[in-house]
Amino acid sequence: SGMPAPDPEKDKSAGSRAKEFDIFAEKPAPENLRLAIFLDIDGVLRKLENGTIAIDGEVLPLNLGNRAFAPEAVRALKFIVHRTGATIVLSSEWRRNPTLREEVATALRAVGLPAVLGLTA
Repeated sequence: SGMPAPDPEKDKSAGSRAKEFDIFAEKPAPENLRLAIFLDIDGVLRKLENGTIAIDGEVLPLNLGNRAFAPEAVRALKFIVHRTGATIVLSSEWRRNPTLREEVATALRAVGLPAVLGLTA
């Protein structure tokens, strides 16, 4: 079949090396209510498209049709929460719309992040 025979010793070694590079391998920090991440979405978790508009001092996309979050940004957020135990406060314009808030909640749940603790005024 062209494949080498299984080598349990090499498999064990590869598994150990993989754990060394897994940034989530160590136990997560406990939730710390004294630490908060004030999370914006557009330009942080979601790349801004060319067409934007400023509302209440925030730059927002004109077309919300593509609301996909950048996987590398979500992973970075997860790493910060994992290492610090910080809670998440939604400070984005997305906080004003129930549908958009639910999209944020769904995206966070999908990667094992805790629910948003609060919203800015």
